[in-house]
Amino acid sequence: MDRDRHGESAPHRAGDTRLLEEEIRLFEWRLARLGLDGDCAYERALSRAYGSLLEERRSRLAAMRAAGF
Repeated sequence: MDRDRHGESAPHRAGDTRLLEEEIRLFEWRLARLGLDGDCAYERALSRAYGSLLEERRSRLAAMRAAGF
């Protein structure tokens, strides 16, 4: 089984695209709830973390779609 740079298994099936789509919606929802600037350092840090995770998931999904999944 292929592993990503974090040692997690890399997705291979079309069902995995649905999981990535769900994660993308979750991070989008969380970012919308927090706002992009946040009220405190903790919220700003969460916004940055969610933004990074969101971009990573979008990139993975785009790569899977480009590969025909």
